[in-house]
Amino acid sequence: MLVQVYESSAKAVEQLLGAIPTRKSPEEPEQSLGIQRAVNVVIGDNFLALPIAVCHRREIPFYFFNTMAATLTLGALCYDDKIPVLEEDEKSSPFLKGENSVVYISFGSILFPAPEQIAELAKALLELKKPFIWSLPSQHHRHLPQEIGLAIPRQFESTGLAPQKLILQHPATAVFLSHCGWNSTLESLAAGQPVVAWPMFSDQMLNAQLLQQRSTAVLIEGTGTERLVAAEEIAEALRNAGYDKCSFREAAESWRATFLRATSAGGSSEIALKKLISA
Repeated sequence: MLVQVYESSAKAVEQLLGAIPTRKSPEEPEQSLGIQRAVNVVIGDNFLALPIAVCHRREIPFYFFNTMAATLTLGALCYDDKIPVLEEDEKSSPFLKGENSVVYISFGSILFPAPEQIAELAKALLELKKPFIWSLPSQHHRHLPQEIGLAIPRQFESTGLAPQKLILQHPATAVFLSHCGWNSTLESLAAGQPVVAWPMFSDQMLNAQLLQQRSTAVLIEGTGTERLVAAEEIAEALRNAGYDKCSFREAAESWRATFLRATSAGGSSEIALKKLISA
């Protein structure tokens, strides 16, 4: 599924970059996809490395904007042909080997746990006996136990989408069960919300470990593998992170204050942005 999404989107980006008019090579309107102003520079997500190669061939200046943790970028820059490759039978894990009242749950928009794991998560919520918001697309609702499935508001069935920033910033939210994508990671810190980390692939484990190291998250091990995490373990992690202990919330609130200082007028973020613009 992920490979298909990437291949289709990469092909579309490549087509776009091959057609956009530039000052060196203005294109006819029908060939430039309706874009009439010349493009001076392209800034792309680092996932778009292959299609952005078109910019190199067409001599269009381009930059990569890193939308993930800098740790992952550093790791990628270290790869060369001397890095050993895992054999096929070793590729069971998508990670590099080595090292309030409402529960809010979201796994992003790309990957979701297996059907039996969704059922265990639902059982954990029933065991916890706390109100919850679960951003779960309708096609996965059939995996929910009847006791919890009947309680889903009909208006959310079509998309499963939720206004995440507003939910995380709401004082009723106690804990965030998250896949730890980079956006969700930053949003949890900015909102001062403790996290139960459920990473599944890519940079999510690194992000989850970052939150764990800052004492704002309980990391559930093995969520990126075929291990079935029992409802009891999930419920315990949610209690520890959002209810029975206050250390995770205290740490999260401390990071929220740090974010506020950095993003306020005259803060480090503004200073860094001005420095970048004037460079």
